[in-house]
Amino acid sequence: MIKIEKEDYDIMQQNTTQLQAELKNCLKQLERTPQDVKILSRASDLFFYLGQLDNAVKGYQHLLQFQPFNSSLFYKLGLSYLKQEDNNAVYAFKKALTYLDPNDQKTKAIIRIRLAKAYKLQEEYKKARKLVDQVLKREPNNASALSILGQLEQQDENTEKAHELFLKVIELIPKNAAAHVNAGATAFIQKAFNAAISHYQNAIQLKPNWANPHREMARAYEALGKVDEALALLKKAVKLAPKEAENYKYLAAFHRTQGNHKQAIEVSKQVTQLDPEDAEAWFNIGSSMTHVGITDACLPYFKKAFELKPSAQAAYAIGNIHQTNKKIEAADEWFLKSIELDETYYTATYQLIANRAAKCDWSQRAEDQAKILATLQKHLEAERTDLPLPTLYFNYFDIPMEWHKAYNIHYAKTSQQQGEKLLKQFPINHT
Repeated sequence: MIKIEKEDYDIMQQNTTQLQAELKNCLKQLERTPQDVKILSRASDLFFYLGQLDNAVKGYQHLLQFQPFNSSLFYKLGLSYLKQEDNNAVYAFKKALTYLDPNDQKTKAIIRIRLAKAYKLQEEYKKARKLVDQVLKREPNNASALSILGQLEQQDENTEKAHELFLKVIELIPKNAAAHVNAGATAFIQKAFNAAISHYQNAIQLKPNWANPHREMARAYEALGKVDEALALLKKAVKLAPKEAENYKYLAAFHRTQGNHKQAIEVSKQVTQLDPEDAEAWFNIGSSMTHVGITDACLPYFKKAFELKPSAQAAYAIGNIHQTNKKIEAADEWFLKSIELDETYYTATYQLIANRAAKCDWSQRAEDQAKILATLQKHLEAERTDLPLPTLYFNYFDIPMEWHKAYNIHYAKTSQQQGEKLLKQFPINHT
């Protein structure tokens, strides 16, 4: 039987100082007897409990050199990888199953559940579901398997089914704080905000120092318009886990929603300090800067976001700053990048068309309002969606709203093509 499964719950509740003292003692003993498997195993477990996962991985890998067919060691190695969200977890858990006593059905279920989590992390949902189904076939009330199944149903947007499964987990284990958080999340999606709050409160009562239910409950209070309560909860989440970037991301999002962009900038900067690879955080700093009029300084943040994770949104934001600074060629370059990344990013296409139209020779444009309107009407009837918008840009009289709507409808039918392909239809005849 894999002992760490119980220790996962119990030993980690011990005083951290006590665990650190024991680890220090183990390391001193290993200096004298580095091949002592029992001490090395205990030290590796202590590294795991204290969250020093890189050291735990090295310890378990070292132990496997002495015991290459030890199922329990592969399981512990898999757990360490899983907590790091490392894809090697799948390999480790599969090895654990390979070397497990085939008659040990209880441990097999535990490993299958963890392997399902590893597959879910890799977005291999069918493999994860297959493993969960195998467990539930033998143990229909296995709470861990039901919980993962609920998460898979939620992934498939079967929110009601997921909620039922989480409630079943709570029925089986009323003091399962994670199940209350999951049930709160599905209640929130169904806009049952008070029910969501109730579940989050239960989770907090069970694990008062867990930041997750605090920040999630804040969203429910914000949805109910109780912004003061929401803000207090978000600040509490940050206080409980000041090194978790996710807490700051929630707080920054709250400030953006409330229009507090200066506060959002400062909080998002804390996110980038904790997680410099978070492209969204860098983008949000730039976005909030534009809202408070700091357009000159936001460009490096958008570029950093694009560097970390190229996206149509970031490319368009960079192009828009160049457009504001009247650097049209540079702007067009980024608008094209935006379309290359997402051909349905229409805003970039619109801006490209407008920039190209601005370069056209307008000296021959008809000045008679009736004639221009008639030309526009003709284009719309022909569904020439590449033509009306630039003309709308350069006329200074009202265009009927239904024509704007007609343009958008026609454009939606044809805009699956690349923006560059659309632009090749220029120059256009406006007379």
